[in-house]
Amino acid sequence: MSYICSITNNEKGMKKDIKLNLDLRELNQVIEEEVNKAVFEECAPVYFLKGTGELAEFLGISKSKAQELKNEGVFSCFQIDRIVLFDPDIVTKELEDYNQKEKNIKKYPRIKTVDN
Repeated sequence: MSYICSITNNEKGMKKDIKLNLDLRELNQVIEEEVNKAVFEECAPVYFLKGTGELAEFLGISKSKAQELKNEGVFSCFQIDRIVLFDPDIVTKELEDYNQKEKNIKKYPRIKTVDN
């Protein structure tokens, strides 16, 4: 037996129909696997780095350097009472952006102009 599944790409809003040649048992197995995968991803525990000490340990730098980078706004964070939290995935992405920015600055230094 054949089943037609509609799949929508959320980014582009495009809808596509796919014809699957599966028996009911195989279809149930596919659905069960996908539901389990989606539930696991949704329910996965969220881990945050607490404070600049854990940020420093995560990045392999000193606490003072981690505090300096936080104060410069290199890393996004949020605060609950007095606890500052960092998302490790976002920190990793922001570190890549920061390193790229620093590399570009060193590669193409600013040229100072003198007003006459």
